[in-house]
Amino acid sequence: MAFPVESVESLQIHQQRSPERSGSGEFVCCHSDSSQLNPDVVTKWFRRTASRRGFKQVRLHDLRHTHASLMLAKGIHLKIVSERLGHSSIGITGDLYSHVLPSVQEEAVSRFEAEWKKGMAKEWQIRVSE
Repeated sequence: MAFPVESVESLQIHQQRSPERSGSGEFVCCHSDSSQLNPDVVTKWFRRTASRRGFKQVRLHDLRHTHASLMLAKGIHLKIVSERLGHSSIGITGDLYSHVLPSVQEEAVSRFEAEWKKGMAKEWQIRVSE
């Protein structure tokens, strides 16, 4: 799976700062012996850190939701977003993020209309009449 360069660089810096915790690199957040932390520990740490920085109602899961919503709002194909989230089908992603899709639909219609006006209509009419 592809990741933004900045994210990869941040993870590499994290690994360099904590070589004893990076172990095989399997887990980003782990014990000093590289074993997996209990997910609740990470969740509580995130909640406290976010709260200290003024984000009182932000959950760790909200980052995942925001990532998906922003990608869909920018017109990234539903299949790609679904794969990034690890959903077994685009139906699950579509159902969960349908509130984002109306703006995506409007953008698709707007882009289609612009292409139609630029000449697609004429090309289409020629093909139909042939």
